[in-house]
Formats: sequence, structure tokens, C-alpha cells
Amino acid sequence: MTGEVAKFAHWGGRSILEVTMEGFGRDVAGLREVSRRTGSTSSPAPASTSSSPTRPACGACRGRHRRRGGARPRGRRARDGGPRGLHRRDRDRHGLHRGEEKNLRGACRASARTQVPLTIHTPGDRPKSHDYRRRIVDIVEEEGADLRHTIIEHVYIRPNDLDAQIEIAARGAFLGYDGVSCDFNWGFRGSGPCDHELAVDVKRLIDAGFLRQILISHDVHLKIMLTAYGGTGYAHILRHFVRGCESTA
Repeated sequence: MTGEVAKFAHWGGRSILEVTMEGFGRDVAGLREVSRRTGSTSSPAPASTSSSPTRPACGACRGRHRRRGGARPRGRRARDGGPRGLHRRDRDRHGLHRGEEKNLRGACRASARTQVPLTIHTPGDRPKSHDYRRRIVDIVEEEGADLRHTIIEHVYIRPNDLDAQIEIAARGAFLGYDGVSCDFNWGFRGSGPCDHELAVDVKRLIDAGFLRQILISHDVHLKIMLTAYGGTGYAHILRHFVRGCESTA
């Protein structure tokens, strides 16, 4: 990992924001050591919420969850595109699971009280993905959290809808274009958008006046995405994507 981050630093990268949740392999000490070796700056995100109804966020809740024998998603995926246990009958008309809504509301209330930002992981590959995101934004407002301190992740995943993204940006939230260089086949949800498609959407959002609400990043979470295994690594945006955006302008 040090070698990967060193390439990122070589191409001008300075800071790394760690948003991995507890229980998903978060290693702040390891990231600190990588930063020391490469000269980059790392910082764990102050708050991160995932819309997973089966994995509680805080340590106390995880302990109760284990003692009660709560099930965790694993194995093959259900026909509706979600993990086993997330049945279609438990989703509302927007596609939001009742467990997801419970976790989301709790995170929003905590954010409203503490003013800590929210980063909300949203799915693609569903016909109602954009209705799902609209409902998430509604809940953030209902619970008194600040949309200006809220990131809606994965807005680029197909089916793409630029009008829906502009609608969310107009309400004040940040848009996470966090899948640069992910244009390969994802199996059950098809291929990801290519960098050119992302650059065109970013340009349109800038033209619409939302420059300061666009967050661009990679989604490096598999070995094949690292340069050591033939992927583009962490420096791809600085090496190639910025140039592509400039040619689109």
C-alpha cells in the first residue's frame, strides 16, 4: 500500500480521507504509518454512515447485535439485488429498506446534534435508485441534519440521471462522483460508466452552477484496482482524469 500511495503523492496528491467504517477493516494506525513513509496527510473521517440495516455502527450496539444472534448478510444475493435477508416486502415504494431507514434516521439525528458531517452510501443498479436517493435527502431534512454537510455517494452508478443529480445538488448536498476508473464489468449490475461519461456529467454540473458541490474520487476497494495487479491505482485522477475533464471543457 505504501507504494500505491507513493505514486499518488508523486503526481501531486497530498491528503487521504479514510471513510472505511468500523467493522469493515478500518486501520487508522496503518494509514498513519503509510502517511509517514510517503509524506502524505491522512485523516479518518469524523462520521460515516452506511445504509446497511444489518450491521450496527457503534461498539455497544454491535455487542448487543452479536448477543442476540442477529444475522449478517452473506452468501448469494437475493433476486431484488440486495443481500439475503433484505426482502422486497420490507422496502417502501422508493426502494428503501425499513432497517436502512432506521439506521439513517439515527445517524441524521446524531449529525443534527453534533454538526458532524454525513457521508451516505447509496446503491445503483436498481430501477428506483434515484427515488431512493431522493428519499434519503428527504429523511436528512426531516431529522434536522444539514444537507450542506451531507455527501450522497455513488451518484454516477447506472442508471444515470443527470437531472436527478442536479435536483439533489440544488437542495444543498454534495455529489460523490467516487467511481473514476471503474469502467469494467461488475457482473450483476453491468459495466460502470467510463471516465469520459463522468467528465461530461461533471462539466454539465459545473455549467449548472454546482462546482463546489462535486466530489471526485476513486473507489479503490479490490486488488485488481491497484497498480500492482494491473489496475489504475490512486493516482489515476491526477494523471489522466483531470486531463480528460480539461479536454471536455
